[in-house]
Amino acid sequence: MTKDDATHVRAHGASTKRKRLGRPAGNINQRENILDAAEVDFSQRGYAGTSLKEVAASCGVTQALIT
Repeated sequence: MTKDDATHVRAHGASTKRKRLGRPAGNINQRENILDAAEVDFSQRGYAGTSLKEVAASCGVTQALIT
């Protein structure tokens, strides 16, 4: 193996981690938590009386996450 080959392996080898595409592997249950919070808010204030801001506050996420 030449010096150039070693550089190529180091630069493009399997030991370097690549950023994974797609959604991060965060909280899998977050969707369920949001839906549960929305269900509670709808039952208390009705569909027309509930805002996304209120649902977001109920489950501890930002409004941008659920829009």
